[in-house]
Amino acid sequence: MDIVAAACLMHLNRNYVHDGQEYGLRKLFKIEDLTKEIDKLDGDLPTLLRRQWRLMKRNSPPEIEPGPQCQDPGSV
Repeated sequence: MDIVAAACLMHLNRNYVHDGQEYGLRKLFKIEDLTKEIDKLDGDLPTLLRRQWRLMKRNSPPEIEPGPQCQDPGSV
């Protein structure tokens, strides 16, 4: 049984240039389908989500030293 039917990440397109008229929202944002990557997490997903929610509820950020993920998020 799949926990997640589909998972996408929407982020700004750094190459988008506004022409001064109307915003081209379909060009301003990129949508990346991450369903396959999420499927690989299989049974770990509920645990990972609980951890994330616990971190987001904190009053202060966790004390973590900056690492390579700060310069290149895809490196981790």
